Amino acid sequence: MAGKDNRAARARGRWAMGFVACASALLAGCSSAPSAPAGSPEAIASQERFLQSIIDRDFQDPEAHYQLGEFYRREGLWDRAQYHLDLAINFAPGFRKAQVALVQLLLDKRDRKAADATVDRFLRQLANEPAAMVDLGKAFAGAGLGQYALACYTEASRVSPTSALAFKELGLYWKANKDPAKAKQHLTRSFELDPTQPDVAEALGQLGVVVEAPKPQASAPSPTQPSTK
Repeated sequence: MAGKDNRAARARGRWAMGFVACASALLAGCSSAPSAPAGSPEAIASQERFLQSIIDRDFQDPEAHYQLGEFYRREGLWDRAQYHLDLAINFAPGFRKAQVALVQLLLDKRDRKAADATVDRFLRQLANEPAAMVDLGKAFAGAGLGQYALACYTEASRVSPTSALAFKELGLYWKANKDPAKAKQHLTRSFELDPTQPDVAEALGQLGVVVEAPKPQASAPSPTQPSTK
């Protein structure tokens, strides 16, 4: 899986540069023709052809499949969107944007059961990686899908009860959602597990909990060398 993720990261980097180059070429080739208004059927078809042309050059490019999947999702073409988002995730299992987009697509379709099952599947794939669960949770939070962010943080704390990171994110989640009691509980636990977290100490202070970070230990003096005189 790590090999796939590394390949996907390199592909996304190449894709970003290729996108600029291809877009420039596309614009240059069309400079003599009047451009279609944004949102018009002609402009939409042109964007679809452009994204498809990138996939035709490299079918295993996860970023291109993600972009085309998101394009189809915005257009309400859900089956096509799911096909490309599934491919993006298959080629890059840790591609958070594609995972979030797939769940959002299922919610757009009003298929909450499938969305829940998909999140559960992602979490099972990360069973021994609590930090990755937290990373996925942050991606859901960034997309406004707080319920799934909470599920990720909770599962991370369950599979790794000594994860200061998992309890920190749980505490920050509840703090943001105006539940100070739960926020204090989880942030306190995080600080107990790792008292060298100034952001956790600050959050606890904002909740009225005073904590003291451990003072750095003074280094022991170096032993004196015996005199040779």
